[in-house]
Amino acid sequence: MTTDLERASVAVLVLANLMDADLRLNDQSRARLDRAVSLWRDTPDAVFVTSGWAYRTDSKTPISAVMAAEAVKLGVNGERILQNRRARDTVGDAVFFGTDILARLPALRQVIVVTSEYHGPRTDEIFRTVLPTDLDVTTRVAASPGNDAYLDSEEASIAAFRRSFEGVPAHDPSAFLERLLSAHPFYNGEIYAPEATSA
Repeated sequence: MTTDLERASVAVLVLANLMDADLRLNDQSRARLDRAVSLWRDTPDAVFVTSGWAYRTDSKTPISAVMAAEAVKLGVNGERILQNRRARDTVGDAVFFGTDILARLPALRQVIVVTSEYHGPRTDEIFRTVLPTDLDVTTRVAASPGNDAYLDSEEASIAAFRRSFEGVPAHDPSAFLERLLSAHPFYNGEIYAPEATSA
């Protein structure tokens, strides 16, 4: 029997930023969430996807779970929310969406990715590179700080993405996953413990 989620053709994916020790979202995460909920209201049959792992050393709660709970408070149907709990950064957001989330949404044709304005160009390039060509990727942004430090960091990060994934076939999430787990310091054990379990 096909479920409502399996019939969904559109997903609204919101990327998290940070939260504090009391699991309160910071301003960037909140702005992204508000923008994503607004877009979801325009397409209420869409799936709402939150992303982000339990990155805080003082909590076992993934930021994706906090974002999901806050989305419900803002009126999103909890039965239409999926969480991408494996993602530790923007590349992981795209890769695990392409491997874990897409597997649960066979009818999906469009994903609307929501992030901060300064983060939009990098997000757009990564998602369009990682995800299959038959998926329409649209990036929408929330207002955010855009000072030189943010922009310099974004330039360095997109250069690192291109360098780290050179030679990986575009639009093949499984190939990106293999490189991610072997070469990315957030996932291969260099900085954080290797991720071992699926969502």
